[in-house]
Amino acid sequence: MILSKVYESFSLSINLFKKDKVILMLSLVPIGIGSILYYFLGHWVLVNVLQKINTWIQGLFSGDVGSIIYYIIFFIFSIIFIFLINWTFVLVVAIISSPFNDFISDRVEKKITNKLEGDSIFSLKSLLKNGLKVLLNEVKKVLFIFLISMFVIFIDFLIPFLAPIGLVLSSFLMSSQLLDYSWSRHEYPLKKCLDALKREWLLYSISGFLFMFLFTITILNLIFLPIGVIYYTVLFCKKADLVITS
Repeated sequence: MILSKVYESFSLSINLFKKDKVILMLSLVPIGIGSILYYFLGHWVLVNVLQKINTWIQGLFSGDVGSIIYYIIFFIFSIIFIFLINWTFVLVVAIISSPFNDFISDRVEKKITNKLEGDSIFSLKSLLKNGLKVLLNEVKKVLFIFLISMFVIFIDFLIPFLAPIGLVLSSFLMSSQLLDYSWSRHEYPLKKCLDALKREWLLYSISGFLFMFLFTITILNLIFLPIGVIYYTVLFCKKADLVITS
């Protein structure tokens, strides 16, 4: 039953992403921002960091020994780098693109509740109107999620058998981050947000796991970020008993 709800909402989200030209256009913003960050960060690591490490190793070890040590370090560093990037990247891009994500969420809600006036086009004025407020809210939200995530990792390291609890908490944080666009727009107080999570804890746990996994896929996580915004807006509308149009 829960999985069917996830599948139904995810399918609707993909259709909205593909068919609505305004949503697709706005989704290109976080995708573009993320691609630029990937390029420059990757270039900095490959050109500056790894080359300096190679020069340092070759100064200590000559010939094949130096090359072997370098490739071992390169392999370990690459794994750590990919993990850190995928862990923090979506949060960073989410901050930068939050005004666009908020506009996407608002348009999705109006579209599926049949409140979109005609074929309303993207307005820079409407984006800038609440852009700073959304941006500041996103910064506070991401900092909170980051601190809680660090706490969860620390607890899991000290008490490994609590790892499943930490995973569930992380999935709730992921769901909360993407649901917050709708919550903020409707001015939900904290208690109402927590009640919404408790009522549908299994749905939001599974959904959080799903997007935590999708966000670990390098490059593709850029596409799944706006899809996640759409998906959680769809869930919000359904759980708030708003009329969903076909």
